[in-house]
Amino acid sequence: MWPLGSLFLMSIQSTLSFTLTADTPIFTQKRWFRETFDHLSSLASSAEAVDAGVHLLSGWQIFRSIPTEQVPFWVDVVLGFRKMTEAELKKFPQYVFGHAFTTLKCETSVYLPWLEKSAHVLRGEEMGEGVDADTQRYSSSDCATFGWVLPMVEQKQPCSRGEAPSFPPWMLHHVKWPHPHLSFSMASQAGLDHSLLWKPILCMGGCGPRWQIQLQPWAGPAQSLDEEAWRFLRYISTTQIACNHMSTDSLATDSSPANKPWLVCLDDRFGLAHQIRSKQCRLYSLGLGSDDTRFEVSMANDGCEVHRFDPTVKSAHVLESQRLWYHRLSIDWRDPHPALAAQKPYSNTRKLGSILNEFGHHKIDVLKADLESAEWKVLENLILEDVLEQIGQLVFEIHLHWPGFEVSGSDSSVVRFWYSLLKELEQKDFRLFHSYKDLSKPQLFLKKDLFNASSCYTLSWVNTRWK
Repeated sequence: MWPLGSLFLMSIQSTLSFTLTADTPIFTQKRWFRETFDHLSSLASSAEAVDAGVHLLSGWQIFRSIPTEQVPFWVDVVLGFRKMTEAELKKFPQYVFGHAFTTLKCETSVYLPWLEKSAHVLRGEEMGEGVDADTQRYSSSDCATFGWVLPMVEQKQPCSRGEAPSFPPWMLHHVKWPHPHLSFSMASQAGLDHSLLWKPILCMGGCGPRWQIQLQPWAGPAQSLDEEAWRFLRYISTTQIACNHMSTDSLATDSSPANKPWLVCLDDRFGLAHQIRSKQCRLYSLGLGSDDTRFEVSMANDGCEVHRFDPTVKSAHVLESQRLWYHRLSIDWRDPHPALAAQKPYSNTRKLGSILNEFGHHKIDVLKADLESAEWKVLENLILEDVLEQIGQLVFEIHLHWPGFEVSGSDSSVVRFWYSLLKELEQKDFRLFHSYKDLSKPQLFLKKDLFNASSCYTLSWVNTRWK
């Protein structure tokens, strides 16, 4: 089998499955697998599934001897995973063990032309003078570049300011895709190492910060609010991973998490409980004038170093108790303009990444946020600047009665943006373990009565790669 995330592109193997590669960490391979699976799954459920040649496929993976790892670590990515029964194994003489699951199949002879057409890819230049060993030029009319295999891609017509090339998530990390115009013989003639044709692509369109998130495909062909809202609400109401011990109360008892909106996961596999017991936990709490700090006080009492950021605090920095700090700072999705910052050197607005650098903190075990509709842009900033990698768990209150600060567009495009942000969390290996629907708030969704939705939810995620 080919390493996951690329094998479905190969004509000799178009079924999405998984095999390990020794030189890549397992968590990275699993992330690639999930991103690939999610990308193809969205296609399989779309109106373009037939044209793209993508569909679900159920089957078995069988073994002549019992594998060391009977339950593989990708078990929660594919659909309906289970061990094969004895009756099923009897159909395969000489095989003693097997897995049954549903995955995705991609007919590459159909998919690749569809992808090229959908991306409006211009057929790149034949290799000739002026093309060096590291660069093959491609460009597209819509600033979305597909079809590369070499480590660097140069666009003949750069994107407009503030716009970044748009790539499907599985292409951001790896591609094994034979170049449509570059054969191995042509590579040899150009002096290219054949291995360049198969290298993972880690730097698309130039390295540096991302400028925009990857929008998910529309929920349906009509691109309607109902379609987008139904998908989004179902997504935030469905937990993705089980957590058996929630809230700091669980350190002492197995108390029920019912009606407790601010919850952290204390299962030993995620390490937070150990960090709390060893007094090495750090929690950041982002708020706007809330008087309810019971969660912060509880976490501080249990052993966390707690930093509460609130612009309404009277003093710049206040040590409320041994482990509880209050800071007169507001978390924003951008830092102040340099000219304004020079006039106000003690400005109380910062990006979270800037505060981490300023405080000398390299990680946050828990980030709690109640930002009254600023959460969407703050979350987008955390994603684009890779601050998420420094966070173990997220507990966010999200507000749905209006688009939020500096989020614009039609109602359906707003919800698509929200959904895409949360899918980015999933692609970063964050898993939703608790969802709380606040029935005390108005039951409105973008000022409409839709699907019995509340205007406010509290969602808790755990970073499954957190160390």
